[in-house]
Amino acid sequence: ILIREWRAGALISESYLETFIRVQDKSGATTTIPPYEPAAEISIVTGIGPEADNDLVLTVSPNPVQSQFVARLRSNKATKASLQLLDLSGRVVAEKALTRPNIDHETTFSVENLPSGLYVLKAEVGSRVISQKVMKQ
Repeated sequence: ILIREWRAGALISESYLETFIRVQDKSGATTTIPPYEPAAEISIVTGIGPEADNDLVLTVSPNPVQSQFVARLRSNKATKASLQLLDLSGRVVAEKALTRPNIDHETTFSVENLPSGLYVLKAEVGSRVISQKVMKQ
């Protein structure tokens, strides 16, 4: 499943989700399989207030990533921050402390030794926490 997130008409992230379907044979009469119908594309629109939309932004590029990615954290005022890369079990697999107050932070994470899959990059700025999904190929 491909999930695309948009903000103000701009694509801000893409997430890939793998799933499986379990098929179990059941006794009884067989039925005719209906004709093929293509899958539907759905959109889910979520909204957040305009004041929260631009005052703290975390981006990851490239995403999906193969060996390393650049995390960019932008805020309206100079801040310190900490970044943690988490696997889906919540285990911290990498972290960086951004100790110099700045409006724009940029740091590189190396992920070449991590297994393929979905990760979450979490940024803590003061009492605020934001996150971004990272897909490792």
